[in-house]
Amino acid sequence: MMQITEKLIKPLTETKYLNADNVDRYRCIMRIFFDNYEKLHYWMYQEDVYQEMIQNSYFADYRIEQCQQDLAMLT
Repeated sequence: MMQITEKLIKPLTETKYLNADNVDRYRCIMRIFFDNYEKLHYWMYQEDVYQEMIQNSYFADYRIEQCQQDLAMLT
């Protein structure tokens, strides 16, 4: 019989962004951080994230204010 522990049933706040309204932006931002981490680039400014986001035409209307809000939500 499976034992139900608090660890098993507590919500995973670390992955909450996966079901959020802006999941498309959040997942891309997380990918940017991961890719830079793999390149041993451990520190990024919000402008760096913004510049990488707008390189893709999908985010052509993305604004720096949105990026700031997204980063704040992911923190």
